[in-house]
Amino acid sequence: MNGGSPIDIELLKPHQRRIEESEFLLLRTGWGDLWGEEAYLNGYPVLSHDAAAWLAGFTLKGIGADMISADEAESTTFPIHTILLKRDIVIIENLTNLRALSDKEFVFSGFPLKIEKADGSPVRAVALLYDQ
Repeated sequence: MNGGSPIDIELLKPHQRRIEESEFLLLRTGWGDLWGEEAYLNGYPVLSHDAAAWLAGFTLKGIGADMISADEAESTTFPIHTILLKRDIVIIENLTNLRALSDKEFVFSGFPLKIEKADGSPVRAVALLYDQ
């Protein structure tokens, strides 16, 4: 867990090949372990502007993470959301149990509710593991 620290390109570059081969990137920061506590709502790690722009250069369909938002809690301009959504990269927040997926091959799907004229939705997030 790196609360308050940005997720920089340097943290992501070692995984570049896997990112290039993926349609969806899941960021496991460990912040989800704080779910249900007041601390969960502030100080969580977010992508740096440069890291978000770098990821937006891939052919990702989405990015999911185990924290409450892709942007800092006090943000009013939502720059990370803007960078990703301009490239049609879906953002799924508040994921849980990502530790169970570490070093495993899986297919990820997020099933949203169909809400007319909404800019977001709760999702049923599912990871189907390949036989190991």
